[in-house]
Amino acid sequence: MTAFHIGQKVVFVDDSGIENPGIIGNKYKFTFPTKGSVYTIRGIVRSDFSGDDLLLLEEIDNREAADASGWLKEPGAEACRFRPVVERKTSIAIFHEILNKTRTGVSA
Repeated sequence: MTAFHIGQKVVFVDDSGIENPGIIGNKYKFTFPTKGSVYTIRGIVRSDFSGDDLLLLEEIDNREAADASGWLKEPGAEACRFRPVVERKTSIAIFHEILNKTRTGVSA
């Protein structure tokens, strides 16, 4: 099973080997992830074909297209094509520290 979890933000980084997703997308009206875009995981399923983990994304919902096309399951995107988004919390503490040092070090 993948190290990803539901609710996690991920970025699509690998579109190699996907020569023309438009063929499948146009035929079945599926939407595919875009390289460099950030998505939120809403589900993780196992591929019946490859056994790989597939991600279902909040921002892309192919359930209706899958139903209309006669597919039994919504297609997901291979988990190996994503990486976690690293969210850094911005802190201005270092600037407060510099300001305090400046104030205490200068005599009037």
